[in-house]
Amino acid sequence: MLSNGSGGILIVWHSSSFQCSKHISNKRFVIFFGKCLVKNVPVVIVNVYSSYNIKDKICLWEELAKLRENKACKSWCILGDFNAIRKKEERRGVCYGRSDSREISSFNNFIEGLELLDIPCLGRKYTWYRPNEKEDKRFNDFVKEKWEKYVVQGNPFLGLRDKFKMLKCDIRAWNKEVFGYTETVRKELLNKLQVMDQKDDNNILTDFENENRLDILSQIQIINMRNESLLQQKSRSQWFKHGD
Repeated sequence: MLSNGSGGILIVWHSSSFQCSKHISNKRFVIFFGKCLVKNVPVVIVNVYSSYNIKDKICLWEELAKLRENKACKSWCILGDFNAIRKKEERRGVCYGRSDSREISSFNNFIEGLELLDIPCLGRKYTWYRPNEKEDKRFNDFVKEKWEKYVVQGNPFLGLRDKFKMLKCDIRAWNKEVFGYTETVRKELLNKLQVMDQKDDNNILTDFENENRLDILSQIQIINMRNESLLQQKSRSQWFKHGD
């Protein structure tokens, strides 16, 4: 396994199918040289984990091209996460610019230059979307609304303490209402998303349905962030109580 700080590359193979003789690696790829035991022929397996930065991508592709050019074995299988597309229709939920056109052109040149065969994927056509970037302000609005409604009298410091106590109780109730049913809501949203993805595979989604799908993705992302935040809070609370 190779780690690059933000993720990692893991390769597992069956010992009866592939025999590795040596490997080379850097933070963006791992290359295994060996033999395909089924066909008894030399092969090279490359697992890629590309950066999202266009300059880093181009450098990666150029480096792989040079490595292949200098190796006797030309039977290469290059797979992994390229963070790139061959045409703009392969990515949804983004605005295209010059950098996107450059990425598409450079990636296609890389594939054609190495005489690679782009094997089509099975299953869902799209595996990544960028959801609508709408900030969830409901919690801030909730706190502001509650705080302005609290009425206390007497000593201002004691009044401030009492307002915090009332806010704490209201936040607990809000937390139970919001987080208590998130998994049910999440499952319902995922089911809706699956139906829309199946329709999209047949290219029959309307513009309204595409917008609705982006909204569903945003809701799922918000729920995931809430759940992650809740887990972190619980973990921190347990650490304070029990330590390591």
